[in-house]
Amino acid sequence: MAEIYKFYESVNNTNRMEKQMKNIQNRKLLKVINLNKLYSHEKDYSYGITLITLVITIVLLLILAGITINLSLGQNGIFNRAKQAKENYTQSAAREKLETGVRIDIWTHFMRECIINYVH
Repeated sequence: MAEIYKFYESVNNTNRMEKQMKNIQNRKLLKVINLNKLYSHEKDYSYGITLITLVITIVLLLILAGITINLSLGQNGIFNRAKQAKENYTQSAAREKLETGVRIDIWTHFMRECIINYVH
């Protein structure tokens, strides 16, 4: 019985030693992997802005800037519409002054006629 116990104990010791050796080897392997990651020349592209996204963003901004400039300075742009509105306003103001002046002249002429007819 003692021999069986010794044999069982030696097998357990051997298994424990093998497990410890595997753990040590695994730890060493993990250290090597971590060191390789630290000192490797391969870069991790999972974080930060990549060059491609930066270029795409710049291109989109340039397109939007072009559209904005075209809308403001183009043939039918905001500045041309403002100029046209100013011209329309000055023409309408002049027309209104003329019409108002004509109405006043007509009214004064009418009043003179009425006074003259009333007096006679």
